[in-house]
Amino acid sequence: MKKLVLIAVAAAMAFTLTGCGKNAVEASVISEKYTEEETSAAVEEIVNTYELNGKQTDSVRYLGDEVCTDEVIDKLIEMGMFEKECGVEDCMGFEVDYHFSRKPIVAIRAIMGGKFDFDEHENVQVWLIKQPEDGKWIISTTGIDVI
Repeated sequence: MKKLVLIAVAAAMAFTLTGCGKNAVEASVISEKYTEEETSAAVEEIVNTYELNGKQTDSVRYLGDEVCTDEVIDKLIEMGMFEKECGVEDCMGFEVDYHFSRKPIVAIRAIMGGKFDFDEHENVQVWLIKQPEDGKWIISTTGIDVI
């Protein structure tokens, strides 16, 4: 019965939120090491991944060219984010601020799964690694502090 009431509330939200558009993401990336194409693709990958998981990205901040050290790569390997045999030699670190989407379908799914959380999440670390075989950047970890 409780879930039925929550679904009704989510349905009511659907009518009030239908006019809401997609928020612009504030991105702060200054790099002398990576091209604008690489950093833009990284930010886009982060935003798309979060969106697929029902999250609205508010801002993305690059942690800097100097953060990807051998120690950080070793820590990512220790954390099981990828195998040492992959030969990864480069990474990018970002801090992301986000909140769960208020789209009605996301709210209904969240209610059904018991994970309804509109709180804002700030300074969440996201790490991307560069695939040696094709040079593509992929997300290695989200929400785990590495540094």
